[in-house]
Amino acid sequence: MLSQRRSTQLPIEGGGLCAARFRVLSRSGRAERNSPTALRWANRSAGTGAEGGAAPSSRSKIRLALVDDHPIFRDALHRLLSLEPDFEVVAEATDGDEVIEALQNHQPDILLLDLMMPRLDGLSVLQRLRSYHFKTKTIVLTASEDQAQYTLAIKYGAAGIVAKKEATGLLVKSIRKVQRGEMCLDGKTMAVMMRQLWAPMEQPPSLSRREREVMSLVCQGRKNKEIAAELFVSEDTVKTHLRHIFKKTGVRHRVQLARYALGVAS
Repeated sequence: MLSQRRSTQLPIEGGGLCAARFRVLSRSGRAERNSPTALRWANRSAGTGAEGGAAPSSRSKIRLALVDDHPIFRDALHRLLSLEPDFEVVAEATDGDEVIEALQNHQPDILLLDLMMPRLDGLSVLQRLRSYHFKTKTIVLTASEDQAQYTLAIKYGAAGIVAKKEATGLLVKSIRKVQRGEMCLDGKTMAVMMRQLWAPMEQPPSLSRREREVMSLVCQGRKNKEIAAELFVSEDTVKTHLRHIFKKTGVRHRVQLARYALGVAS
């Protein structure tokens, strides 16, 4: 059944993540992975990619962990992501209490975390993860449109937020973007961040106006070349500003800088 499903060109670019689950399940007519256990580990053998060619080696794949309390959605998302030749779903969990065990046992690159879950919600999970030193990056998946929750998620360590109503293709792009060390936020969330960044700060760092402009553009996900073009300066000048910003704020990379911008402005 799975090979037939892969050979069919699944339209993952539209309809949203929630709608996509029904398209995937319609291929088989039922959900096949109805495990009675709360925590299910995915042991996928090496095979061919979505297009029938040789799949990347396990070392080159982006390792994913899925945490969502809705089995149908989680199962469908697993199937959709497994169509990508450079993705490997290595762990699944049904609630926040199981996340630490999943990360310790499987060390995924990316954690896809539902924001609203019983017992321990996504924000609480993010807070708990701050006391560990996992290299795993987190993308929050949510049906909520509460911008305050989005902002808290970024402050607590999320590297991206994807609404469940968005097209599946956006999630695929977001995973690859976060894996490269970038942030992935929608326009509304970014606007909230920018308003907070430019608001009066309780303990403002000694950043010049130009340094704050550079920091603002970094938080928007701009690359050095794009920042240089926006500010009409050279890339070397942008790199110099970034070195000064990193030194003054004590951060080590761009994702930390975005979180810092939220923290000092809130």
